[in-house]
Amino acid sequence: KANYVTVVTESVRQILINDKQVPPHKVLLLPNGVDTQLFKPQPADAAFQASLGLPENKHLILYAGTHGYAHGMEVILQAAQLLTDTNVLFLFVGGGSDKIRIQQLCEQMALKNVLFWNPSPPEFIARLYNLALAGVSTFRDSPLLECTRPAKTLPIMASGKPVLFSSAGEGARLVEQAQAGIIVAPGDHIALAEAVRRLINDLAYATQLGNNGRAYVEKHLKWSNIVATWLQQLTNI
Repeated sequence: KANYVTVVTESVRQILINDKQVPPHKVLLLPNGVDTQLFKPQPADAAFQASLGLPENKHLILYAGTHGYAHGMEVILQAAQLLTDTNVLFLFVGGGSDKIRIQQLCEQMALKNVLFWNPSPPEFIARLYNLALAGVSTFRDSPLLECTRPAKTLPIMASGKPVLFSSAGEGARLVEQAQAGIIVAPGDHIALAEAVRRLINDLAYATQLGNNGRAYVEKHLKWSNIVATWLQQLTNI
């Protein structure tokens, strides 16, 4: 009975139109965006890095966001286990219903290249991304999750860092369209580890992916553009 329905992904829009028979003109798209002024490429701050106790000789892979069951974060731990011969450090920042289980699994696997930190404000996360080689985003293998567009990928792209994306569906298509990262199948820890190795061994490639992601969000995903597009949909109606 609503006059209009706003959805956050194109996949959900199509479900409402095709499966629920909602008239197309009623369904408006307002996807997640990103603050491109907060999250932006900046030179790494060596003093900030030292103050955090993060080693200078490690390539930092950052997971910043909710630690939930749907994210299937064990794939990152399994990849980390395959990368003990490299100078890679995985940093998990955030909280969630699955954090304790993932921490316990990490202890059982005796991983020395993984750190867990508490949730932190966006301003802190933005500075962390400038220290990182890449950001990582994961989801379990589920048709329901293929309708999502993980918000944590957008700060990675806005920060000019490549996305290591372990999932499928709309989120993967977004990263692919932006040419902003390396996509692997959900749960494929071997492919995820190889993706990390590729970035380490080809820093120019990592930089290009990061530049692509930044250019894409500036054009399509900064909040001012997204809200303007949504308002234009209302105007057209």
